[in-house]
Amino acid sequence: VMIGDKTYWGKGVLLETRSRLLNYAFDLGCKKVEASCDSINIPAIYNFVKQGWTKEGVCREHRIVDNHPVDLILFGMLDYEWNA
Repeated sequence: VMIGDKTYWGKGVLLETRSRLLNYAFDLGCKKVEASCDSINIPAIYNFVKQGWTKEGVCREHRIVDNHPVDLILFGMLDYEWNA
């Protein structure tokens, strides 16, 4: 989920959208949903943790941003964790 219009940032739109996507995926029978974000995206990391996602790993120096290597943080959510 990416929200490009900054007027929607910080208003809970991302958490609501992600909640709906997780509900839909798990209602379809998915057992796990995976997501990722750049390590420099502190608000995204905060939202993943706030929503109960588990940090599962790091792809070190996965991308170059402004001529600097940036890690990719991997998150996962299992169906029974979401439905708890």
